Amino acid sequence: MDRYADLFGLDEDLPSSPTSDPDRDSSDLSSLLQPLTLTPFRSATFSPTSFLLSHRHTDLADLRAELDGLEEEVRAELGGLIERDYGEFVGLGRSLGGVGGMVGELRGGLEEVKAGVEAIATRLKSTIDEIDQLLAEKATVRADMKLARSLMGYAQALEELETDLQISSPNGAQNHVNRSAESNTSLDRLQGLAQSFSYLTYLRQKIPQDHPFLAAYQARFDSVEATLMADLAAGLREAAKSDTDKTRLMGILKAYRELGRPGEAMGVLQSIR
Repeated sequence: MDRYADLFGLDEDLPSSPTSDPDRDSSDLSSLLQPLTLTPFRSATFSPTSFLLSHRHTDLADLRAELDGLEEEVRAELGGLIERDYGEFVGLGRSLGGVGGMVGELRGGLEEVKAGVEAIATRLKSTIDEIDQLLAEKATVRADMKLARSLMGYAQALEELETDLQISSPNGAQNHVNRSAESNTSLDRLQGLAQSFSYLTYLRQKIPQDHPFLAAYQARFDSVEATLMADLAAGLREAAKSDTDKTRLMGILKAYRELGRPGEAMGVLQSIR
């Protein structure tokens, strides 16, 4: 299956792990023991990228939840400051009457506090947006890897069934396996082939039906299906004509049921009568 791995370029697409810095990793890990605070966001040199790197050992979803909590804390702090300072502003305005200079100073201080809190909220939002983007990219990579595994699994299962059914390989080479009537219609072989085909069908359903990969493998799938049904029909005819082979007959009928094709079994039996 190496050629399928090469086909999807899995080794090339996966990012390599960065070189680890023991001192930096130790510092980052120790910081995980402390709850997240607003201190980093109050710094004029705050950088979302540096913040994320310093918390690279924390799960992105958990970090997102902590930042949501901090955002609520900032909003509550902003509301409390506005309410407190506005109350003081109104009280002083009433008691001092014409002291307009002091009122103006208080108003300026209130606006400064408000601007500072809003700046922290903006930085928090920027960090949250960046984390959301990383989470979305992570989900996309996981989905692509899952699809690639499904495609490779389907191709491998199809090849194995072609081998078991002694069907010509894609390059035209023939499988030199003895296809005697007895060995091809034995109960164990037919039941095993039916189970393998059921698994192949299951893998096929996990792939988007409009994916070009399925179209490329359609002819091989049809060949496997036709050969399997022909072997099942041959085995069913043999078992039905025998008066002492009831176990084999019931086993083959069960294989038809597992494939969801009891009607085809009835058609074969009716053709014997």
